[in-house]
Amino acid sequence: MRLRRRVLGGAVAAVAAGATVLAGSTPASADSPSPWEPYHSEPFTQAAGDVCEFAVHGDIVRDHEFVRTLQTYPDGTPKEQEFVGPLVIRFTNMSTGKSVVRDLTGTGWWFYDQDGTIRGHGVGHMAIGIHAVNTSPPPGEYVLTGEFDFVLHPDGTRNFTIQHGQAENLCQTLA
Repeated sequence: MRLRRRVLGGAVAAVAAGATVLAGSTPASADSPSPWEPYHSEPFTQAAGDVCEFAVHGDIVRDHEFVRTLQTYPDGTPKEQEFVGPLVIRFTNMSTGKSVVRDLTGTGWWFYDQDGTIRGHGVGHMAIGIHAVNTSPPPGEYVLTGEFDFVLHPDGTRNFTIQHGQAENLCQTLA
């Protein structure tokens, strides 16, 4: 997954590019989730100095993700969503052309707070861009593997915690 939806390996893949709430989802009742809907991650570019010292580009190699809404707020906006499915991205250092392919397949649960905070839990793989506004963890394009939690704050800061697994900072891998 890529945080939002690039974040949760096959479950969320847009963290690096920024979190966006999926629009147009069918509201779910407290008792039944909405039907699964296809979700497609978009190619992205992180500017030099945003997450890495160099610009990073992500090309979608394989994407067969799905999302469903598990709970909604009274106005119908998502309160909780689940993302699943295969997502593979090629990450490229735009200065050198060096690239790596990472499988971000996994399952992710996203929880949307009314103040704009997005919290999540993932199992499998996910990519998350930690921007220059962060101090801990330091900026980077991270691939999380295992079981992890993440928080996307409205001010742009992001955090993650790995219960079991590891984090790879692609800024180091692609340098």
